[in-house]
Amino acid sequence: MTISRRIKALLGTAAVAAMVSPAIAQAQYFRSPSGNIRCVFASELPGVACQALNSAREVQLDRYGVPTTSEGDGSPMRVGRVLPYGWTMTGYGVRCASLQTGMRCTAAGHGFLLARSGVRMF
Repeated sequence: MTISRRIKALLGTAAVAAMVSPAIAQAQYFRSPSGNIRCVFASELPGVACQALNSAREVQLDRYGVPTTSEGDGSPMRVGRVLPYGWTMTGYGVRCASLQTGMRCTAAGHGFLLARSGVRMF
C-alpha cells in the first residue's frame, strides 16, 4: 500500500473518529510556495508525509527519524496553507523547512529533502 493510500485510509478513519472525539484525529496540511510539494502532519502517522506532484514521489518521516519513500498512487494530497521559503513548521516531533531547493523535514537527527529532482534521505 502506498503512503498516500495509508494516509487517506488513516485520515478517513480519523475523520470518523474526530466526529466522536475531536482530540483523536488531527491533520495539518501545508505546501511549498511553488505548489509542487504538499505535506501533512498527521497524528495517525505520527509525523509528516510529503508528496512531490511532478513525480508522484512520496516520503514519510516519523517522530523517531525513520523515513520511508514510495511512488504515489497518482492522486494528489490535499492542498494546505503555503509555507513560505525560509519558514518552518513543527508537528508530532518533526520539523519541516520550506527551502527554495525543496522541503526539508527532520526528526531525531534524520530526515529528508524532497525536491523536483528527487528525494535525499539522511
